[in-house]
Amino acid sequence: MKRIISLSMSLLSLLLPLAGHASSASSASIPVGTYPKFLAVNQATNRVYVSNFVSNNVSVIDGDSNSVVATIPVGESPESIDVNAVTNVAYVANLSSNTVSVIDGNTNTVTASIAGFSSPYGVTVDAVTNQVFVSNLGSSSVSVIDGSSNAIIAVVTVGGGPAGVRVNSALNIVYAVNSGPGTVSVIDGQTDTVTNTFNLPQGAEPNLIALDPITNRLFITNGVPALVYVVDASSGSLLATITGSNAAFEFVGGVAMFQPGKTVLIADKSRNVVVDFAESTYAATAGLRGGNGPMGIAVNRQTGKIYVAESGNGTVNVYTQPK
Repeated sequence: MKRIISLSMSLLSLLLPLAGHASSASSASIPVGTYPKFLAVNQATNRVYVSNFVSNNVSVIDGDSNSVVATIPVGESPESIDVNAVTNVAYVANLSSNTVSVIDGNTNTVTASIAGFSSPYGVTVDAVTNQVFVSNLGSSSVSVIDGSSNAIIAVVTVGGGPAGVRVNSALNIVYAVNSGPGTVSVIDGQTDTVTNTFNLPQGAEPNLIALDPITNRLFITNGVPALVYVVDASSGSLLATITGSNAAFEFVGGVAMFQPGKTVLIADKSRNVVVDFAESTYAATAGLRGGNGPMGIAVNRQTGKIYVAESGNGTVNVYTQPK
C-alpha cells in the first residue's frame, strides 16, 4: 500500500516510534468541539459525525470540503456514535444524561432524545433491521432501539460494564465487550438473547471493538496492559495479541478496519500515532502522524479518507489514502 512519507525536521522526533515504517501526514486538521472522542461516517452522504465529550455536542463534517457544516447540541458527555446510512439518521450515547440522541442527517437536528438507559456508552446500528444496540455501563445490559419508533424494544442482560458493541448485519449478530469480567457477549439480533460468551485472557479490561466481516475477526482494545486482542468471531478463540509496533502501546484509543481482510488501524493515544497493522502478520506497516491524543477512527472507503478524533486539541485529522 502506497504511503506518503513526510520527514521534516519538526516531525522527525515524532516518527521515531515508527522507525522503518512509512508515515503519512494529515491532509487537513478540522477544528471541532472540546475533547472529541468518537466518529461515524455516512458514506452515502459523505458526512462525518463527531461526538464532543466535554462540549456536549456533535460536529458534522462535510467530507468534500473538510469543514464543519453543523454543530448539534446533544446530551451530557456524548460517547459512541453510529449512523444508519439507509435512513440518514445518527445515534449518539450520552453517558451522563442516560439518553440517546437521534439526529436527522437531512436537517442536522435532534429529532428525539430517548431515555431509559444507564450510563450508555457503545452504539452500533444494524441498517438491515433498522435497530440500534446501546451498551449500558451502569446496568450490565444492552438496550435495543427500534429505529422506526425510537422506542426501546428489548433489554439484553450481558456481563458487567459493557462498553464497545459491534453488529454483523449479514449474520444479525451483535458483539458486546464486558469490561468487568473480561468477556464478549454474543447476541442473536433476531431473538435479542445471548447465545454465547467468549472469555478473554485472565485480567483483561476490554473497551472498544471492531469487526472484520471478511475474515470474521474481532479486534478488541484493552486497558491495562495496553493491547488489542484478535478473536475469532465464530469460536471465540484468541488468534493473536497486538502489543505495539516498534514499541509497546502506552494507551490504546480507537480501532477500526481500514481495508477489511487486509489492514486494521489502531490508535496509540499517548504516542499520538495511529498504526496500520497487516492482518496477515499483525505487523505494523505504516503510521498516521500529526495528532494530539488520537481516540476514535472512522474510514470512508468510498473516498479513501481516514478520520481521527484528536482529543487533546479538539480537532479531527483527515488522511487521504489510495482507495
